[in-house]
Order: sequence, then structure tokens, then C-alpha cells
Amino acid sequence: MLKKFERMPFDNEVYYFKESPEELIAIRDNESIGYVYNPRIRNAILDGLSPSLPKKEKERIGNRIQSFLRKYQCKNEHNHRYGQEYDDD
Repeated sequence: MLKKFERMPFDNEVYYFKESPEELIAIRDNESIGYVYNPRIRNAILDGLSPSLPKKEKERIGNRIQSFLRKYQCKNEHNHRYGQEYDDD
């Protein structure tokens, strides 16, 4: 997580992805796309619900975030330590 913003109408956590496509993605309340900045889509910050953000891109971004966060989910709540990565082995 790059930054957590708590003084907005909704809490947002911002993630920076360096690998292609390079972009910033803000997740709102740990469940929805809040904001996206990807100059290949548009040279502006877009709201996750913006009609300027095509459905295909919304799906791609959602899948990207899910794949990223899945690495940090726990298999068993009792063995979970926040932010600890686990292997699927």
C-alpha cells in the first residue's frame, strides 16, 4: 500500500503498480475501485465509477487488485498475521 487516506468521504488505500500497465489504484473501503490513474487510459485521475473508465478496464483493474490482495489473505483466520504473504503450496 502506498498511502491510506482516511479523511475523505470513504477510506481509500492507494496502490502503485510499476509493472505494465503502470498505474495508481485507490481501493475504497477495501472493496471497490475508488480512483484510477493510468495515463494510457486518460491523463487524469478517474473515479472508479466514471463513464470515462471503460467496462473492460474496470474488470481488468478489479482482477488486478484481487490477484494482488489474494497474496495477503489468510487461509485460516487463526493463523493470520496482517500483511504476511503466504504460498498456495
